[in-house]
Amino acid sequence: MGNYWSAEPTNCTVEPVNSYLYEITIENYQETIAKHEVVLLYIYTSWSCEYDHPIFEETAKRVHQLYPNGNVLIGRINAETEPYLAKNKKRNFNVKFFPFVKLFYNGKSKGNDYRGKRTVEHFIQLIEDVFKNPKLKVDDYKWE
Repeated sequence: MGNYWSAEPTNCTVEPVNSYLYEITIENYQETIAKHEVVLLYIYTSWSCEYDHPIFEETAKRVHQLYPNGNVLIGRINAETEPYLAKNKKRNFNVKFFPFVKLFYNGKSKGNDYRGKRTVEHFIQLIEDVFKNPKLKVDDYKWE
């Protein structure tokens, strides 16, 4: 399978971030998590993003429409350019595979990796669910 942290040949070219999907780096991570009530992060590599990237772009666009006050942010972390951030357990990451999805509510991690369906509708439902139940853990969501 190769090293998780090294670039491998890919069919995926990640386009520049649109105006709704934010690039998270070591420099803006803490501020981003603290500033927004809900943060949904997508951690990827160049060789793992072909399917999920368009879903996250559309999710970010829909979130902007549903939560225009900016209290919900959809972001992405490139594990190849931000390996310290992506691998750092002190920052609540325990990345074992890509793409990896992480949810924060009021600055706190809501579990390890989201394992539910990866569709726009399911991500929107996850965000709605955490507002309804702040004790929710993403570990409770399983592939259906």
